[in-house]
Amino acid sequence: MKCRNITLMVFGFALSLFAQDDGQPPTFVSVPQIGNITAGSPIQFEIVISDASPLESVRLYYKTRETRGFTSVEMEKDVNYIAEIPGFEVIEGVLEYYFWAKDAYNNQAFYPEGGERNPLRIKVGRFESEIEPERFSIQMLYPEPNVQTDDDKPTFVFLVHDPDNLLEKNNLRVVLNTTDVSGKLIRDGAVMTYIPERQLSGGSQEVKILLQDQSGKPLFMKRYPVSIGKGSPIADRGERPAWQDKLKINANVGLDSDYDIFYGKEQPENRPMDVHKASARVRFRYGKIQLNTSALLNAHVMDEKAHDLSLRRQPLNRLRVDFRSPLLDVTFGDASPEFTELTLKGTRVRGLSAWLKLGWWHTAYVQGTTRQLIKPIVETHPDSIHWQMMRNLTGDTLYVNHDKGTPVREFRGLSTSMDFYRHFRLGVSAFKSYDDVSSLNLEYEPLEDHYLFLANSVVGLNSELHFNHERTVLSAELAISATNDLRADDSLLIHEGGLDTTLLNDINDLLGYPLTDDIFLGSAQGMGLSIPFPDLDDFDPASYLIEDVVKRGTYRIAFRTPLDLKWLQVDLNSEYFRVPANFVTIGNPSLQTDIMGLRSGARIRLIKNQLSLTGRYENTFDNVAGNTKNQTTNTESIVGGIGLNFFGLPMVNYSMRIMNRLGEPAEGYENPEELTLNDNVTITHTVSPSYQFTAFKTQFNINASYMLMNYEDANSTDDYNTNYLTQSLTTALTAGFEFPLSMTLGGGFSTTDPEDVTQAGTRFIIHSSRVGYKWMNNRLNTYIGYSMVDGFRDKNGLFDPGESYTDSNEDGQYNDGESYIDEIQLDNSKFTLKAGAGYKIMKNFTLDGNMDLIVVSDEVDVEKEYNEFRFRMKLKYWF
Repeated sequence: MKCRNITLMVFGFALSLFAQDDGQPPTFVSVPQIGNITAGSPIQFEIVISDASPLESVRLYYKTRETRGFTSVEMEKDVNYIAEIPGFEVIEGVLEYYFWAKDAYNNQAFYPEGGERNPLRIKVGRFESEIEPERFSIQMLYPEPNVQTDDDKPTFVFLVHDPDNLLEKNNLRVVLNTTDVSGKLIRDGAVMTYIPERQLSGGSQEVKILLQDQSGKPLFMKRYPVSIGKGSPIADRGERPAWQDKLKINANVGLDSDYDIFYGKEQPENRPMDVHKASARVRFRYGKIQLNTSALLNAHVMDEKAHDLSLRRQPLNRLRVDFRSPLLDVTFGDASPEFTELTLKGTRVRGLSAWLKLGWWHTAYVQGTTRQLIKPIVETHPDSIHWQMMRNLTGDTLYVNHDKGTPVREFRGLSTSMDFYRHFRLGVSAFKSYDDVSSLNLEYEPLEDHYLFLANSVVGLNSELHFNHERTVLSAELAISATNDLRADDSLLIHEGGLDTTLLNDINDLLGYPLTDDIFLGSAQGMGLSIPFPDLDDFDPASYLIEDVVKRGTYRIAFRTPLDLKWLQVDLNSEYFRVPANFVTIGNPSLQTDIMGLRSGARIRLIKNQLSLTGRYENTFDNVAGNTKNQTTNTESIVGGIGLNFFGLPMVNYSMRIMNRLGEPAEGYENPEELTLNDNVTITHTVSPSYQFTAFKTQFNINASYMLMNYEDANSTDDYNTNYLTQSLTTALTAGFEFPLSMTLGGGFSTTDPEDVTQAGTRFIIHSSRVGYKWMNNRLNTYIGYSMVDGFRDKNGLFDPGESYTDSNEDGQYNDGESYIDEIQLDNSKFTLKAGAGYKIMKNFTLDGNMDLIVVSDEVDVEKEYNEFRFRMKLKYWF
């Protein structure tokens, strides 16, 4: 008898060699962008993630200059992980983004490392027809021209649009009043900043930007008036404009039709055959008052199945209205407000958000829903052998078929802070969120057993001592969470916890949902109170506050400051934190729990930022409460790096990270001799060179990143060896020619080689290219490109579950000595061909078309092979 059951192998599980917690977070390999990135067009991100353990969650975080905080979206698993930012959220300027992933053992990682403190940035250009004829501009984002600011030492932020790399070929001068500050500019891609060395005098100021060629001939000049402190804004010369001239209106509307057809496999439920998106943005501005509105509507015309499924999923339509003024900001619709790290951050709330700004007192209020109602479908029949049997109120037998719905998840939050003397800020943040059981309107109570109705409340106290013009900050935050199942019993709270029934009802009325025994019992899965439940029979408020709320609670203390010396600049930062396993906040889905420790870092810049030294130290513990795991693991990391950025030479950054993990038996564990304690070390080297140069009137940009990671486990033996070596390399070459032709070549690889000779290594190869050309005086913009990801894992010389074998003993299982077919474990690829064109039909009217042809091949299991054709057409009109 022959048996065959090929195990599913995909790129995301390339390192799944051992079913244990090796303490290693996921590693990332980013797939480069190919298509044009312009305002109003959706951006799709794709990333390859490898981990020795199953991945539990992967999210993309992104932020534009118009949003207060990062918005997160769950990435979906295709061949790799993909996510798309809708076009109406893509605005001109700089888009910041980063990735976050968590595996089944709560090991988490950001890409790039540091997450929002060190996000990736891409430039979002205007519509091609909007670019000035001179194809160069510098826009001052902060301080806003003609808008008064109380900051007497503002960080000047400029957005550079430089498609022809004029800054590399010519001289840029930035003058503040009469002082030339060009030598103190810091440029990071499309963003350029200048930090004054001292406070600026109050009143009217002027920033002049001048671009000159080598002979001193002016190519570009722009003046920006600003007002600092109590002074009056610079008035334009000439007559005062009428209010009609002060009112600025910008609007755009678009229609995006996306057709996605699969060949060789059934159309996936998460990839409908057609999606039509109508979007609109209208922006009004009068002086310091702004009103921004945006909307996105989705519809399926051809794919009826997708239309029906969309009714069973969270809605993708978006509506947002923003009103901004010096005293009050109000947002209605879909937004991602941000309170603090431990309360609300990165969660989308549909409803009302308001920020009241009264000098030293700021208050934010959020009310809405984080999940929308999906009604359940309940069918009844007097007789059935497949449906669930129930009894109605009269005692008659009834059979029910139940298609689960989703209850509304209500959210209400408040955050307020007072800034005393503009140096000490004290604030309180709190929210409550709960599933509305009644929103499902279930006619039969036993059907509620199919659901887990959760309630989550979080309250936090935060303080901040800030001076040195916001550059030196000492902050602290303390938070408490409570999470419970709304349908659980409450008898323990009354009989064991000592809560009076009347008091419990009053608490329930205050919260808006019932407290249950989960609060009292708690669990490592997140239920319960994040601090020990008070003993109401012997309650000492002072002792409980210090010993339980603070010492055994959730908190973080952070400090950062620069040190400016004559010959060097030093940036220091440090953070101490404690987050137990049962601290839960639905307001921050990427908050790592069951961890406490210290993180510190320093960066030294010398020789006008041409030489930089970095160092970081991290010492953390898991099993914070001491009862969630059999052992407690101490993780110690040391990072050192050097950066060289000398003019005219390649820029090189190197860093080395050493991470040690040591385990010890949890306190009270009865048989510590039976434990295999963690004892491993990971050494990672990273080198990132880049170089810009001009040859044959062509601007070239070369960058690369190489990573080498060696994992060694002291518990490894000849029979069970978990050691491995991972290395990855990504490179990119961009060429901008004197005529409107641009080319990009990219590639890379990632390999994992186990030390165990019985295990096969895994490799990925990524390569891509893109060619773009503009015709008809930039009226027609075209490009064509491709990307390819190959994954391979060879035979291992051993029998693996799912491989074919000859069952000589006829016992239904493989036995040593029986013949088998050793098979390649992974051999698949994803090839994507992209082409597109954008055409300016009229002055303010464009048509864009993009085509993707995707071919997925799998030599191990041909049933996984398929082809995909995707075509997107977009119409855009603005005024």
